[in-house]
Amino acid sequence: MSDKSNDKNLNSNSSDDIKENEEMAKKIPAEEKKKNGKKQKKVKGSSKFSQSFKTRAFKAGGYSVAAACIIIAVAIILNVILGRVSSAYTQFDLTSSGIYSISDQTKDTIKGLDKEVDIYYLVSKENEASYVKRLLDKMSSYSDKLKVEEINPDEEPDFASKYTDDDISEGDILVVCGDKSQVVYYNNMVTYEAGSYEYYRYYLQQGQSTAVYWNGEIELLKAIDKVTNDKTYKVYFISTQDGQDFSSMQKLLTNENIDSDAITLRSGDKIPSDASCVILTDLSSDIEKYQADIITDYLSSGGKIYIAVDHNKDGLENLGIVLSSYGVSFTSDNLEDGERGYYYDSKDKLIPHYTGDHSIISSLKDDKSNYVYFPGAMGINSTTAENVTFTPLLQTSESAYISTSDGGDPDFKQFTVGAVIENSKTKAQIVLYGSSSFMSSDSESIAPTNDDLFVNSIGYLCDKDSAINVHAKSFTSTSTLEFGDSKAVPTIVTVILPTLITVAFAAIVLFRRKKQ
Repeated sequence: MSDKSNDKNLNSNSSDDIKENEEMAKKIPAEEKKKNGKKQKKVKGSSKFSQSFKTRAFKAGGYSVAAACIIIAVAIILNVILGRVSSAYTQFDLTSSGIYSISDQTKDTIKGLDKEVDIYYLVSKENEASYVKRLLDKMSSYSDKLKVEEINPDEEPDFASKYTDDDISEGDILVVCGDKSQVVYYNNMVTYEAGSYEYYRYYLQQGQSTAVYWNGEIELLKAIDKVTNDKTYKVYFISTQDGQDFSSMQKLLTNENIDSDAITLRSGDKIPSDASCVILTDLSSDIEKYQADIITDYLSSGGKIYIAVDHNKDGLENLGIVLSSYGVSFTSDNLEDGERGYYYDSKDKLIPHYTGDHSIISSLKDDKSNYVYFPGAMGINSTTAENVTFTPLLQTSESAYISTSDGGDPDFKQFTVGAVIENSKTKAQIVLYGSSSFMSSDSESIAPTNDDLFVNSIGYLCDKDSAINVHAKSFTSTSTLEFGDSKAVPTIVTVILPTLITVAFAAIVLFRRKKQ
């Protein structure tokens, strides 16, 4: 029994062991698979270097590197492209006086060219002045009629002699139209308050302020006008006493390509036949009776005259005779105007306002900064005269009155201080101003537009299509004007554009991170 029971127990234990072994056998492959899976996984990710390429940090860094590469590539490509484009389109003028800008008048003049004009800048690459080059680029961008070319005088030393016999040096500009040519000298484009570049540098080294003036636009506009205009103009100043100095006004006329000279009218003389007009100004006393007769005869045959005179305590009787046939006279004394005075307590220093749309003032009246300054002006009275047209240009306010010393109540009214008088029958023309002091150096420093008024007036009398109302521009006193200064960098490409791309990229990355 015992043996049988033992066998039975043995069999029972064996069957249990078999079952346990079978279950273990089933578990082993599963666990082996897990182990093998872990091993396989470990084998796949065993390279830390390769795994680092999948991290979030690497992805963010990759985006940054890619963006930087794109920005650099774009900047390089655009720099190459824009390097071939005129600086007129790629550079901006941030100077306070607009050194690199041109006036509306220059733009209009260039746009209106009906002849081919060639401008040759005689300079080697290393000596090229950026402010000259940029001005030429800017001007040529407004018309296909205007061509600009740089000529290296070292490589083509005889180039200028094909067009002119004038002396010309490196840095100068040659303007050519057909068989006409004009030299624009570098020394006229840049001028110094101190008198010369050497003195300018000396004053800077001493810490003293001194101005440098850029006249490039004026000089080029003069040259273009000279070579494209077939007309010539000659103006005569009538000298009434010894020592009269008309040089400042003559310089303004030279800028307009108007030749001028001074003449002294003696008994029996006549106004020269080639006179485009004559100028009578800055009188210390009345003109002589015979001079009045000469001027009257000149006007009766269609002559043209500019008259600007101050009040004279001894009177202007003979000049009054000339004007009386046109129904015109001056007030008995200077004017005062509480509303149009230069200072609140300087009622006799007038700032008259423009009136009407006459061509003399049309280019001035729309800009409020273009005021004119008339110290001690007389009023101009007008009455009806046969065949005569009286056109006011400048007037006081309605609060003006004639300055008197008798203590009586003033007669407040509006006065004319500048006018155009024309006779439709004789074709005579008079531009008349009740002040000559408005062209003094003191007045010009207060109101530079006074020069423009004078130039426009003479241009009108000469039948000149347009006046050159462009002024010199001042460099800052601490600027150094080297002959071969470097070119300006196209800021929009090298700074602004990369900055914008970087900011845009950063914004995109931040937006995507927030969404995640």
